[in-house]
Amino acid sequence: HLMSRIAHQVFFMTDEVRDDFLEMIRRTADFCGIKLIAWCIMMNHFHILAYLPTPVTLSEEEILRRYGVLKGRAKLESLLKELASMRAHEEIGEATAQARLKAIADSMYKVSVFMKILKQWLTQEYNSRYTHKGTLWEGVYKDVLVQNTPTELEKRAGYIHLNPIRAAICP
Repeated sequence: HLMSRIAHQVFFMTDEVRDDFLEMIRRTADFCGIKLIAWCIMMNHFHILAYLPTPVTLSEEEILRRYGVLKGRAKLESLLKELASMRAHEEIGEATAQARLKAIADSMYKVSVFMKILKQWLTQEYNSRYTHKGTLWEGVYKDVLVQNTPTELEKRAGYIHLNPIRAAICP
């Protein structure tokens, strides 16, 4: 169970910002290999219940697919050119390209990387859109390890989904 609060308890997550943030959550989860179970984006904080599977060795194709999901088509094409340029060097080209791909893959399957990417991405987008400066977040995120049992997952998902009702922001 992952949680993070907006700094100074400010209420700024409009419907538009929340929609964009949800897309960021989905794309970042796909990149990191995290499975989303439940989430709630409130005006001043968010909750995510996620499952982190055991890391597996990924094919180059899957690493590139995930990179493209996270970064977009233009950055993926730039990476493909970079890899081709590396591979063009006979002596160390393939090893250099593989090291670059490994560095990307090494950032997957980590909750800390997931949260870092997510919070930085929203901060950058928000700051750009609204000419805001600085971080949006109140400290680091919080995480609670949840037992992988139906009862515990149901209890935690219920807590997350009932959050807006308990905050009296639902009709």
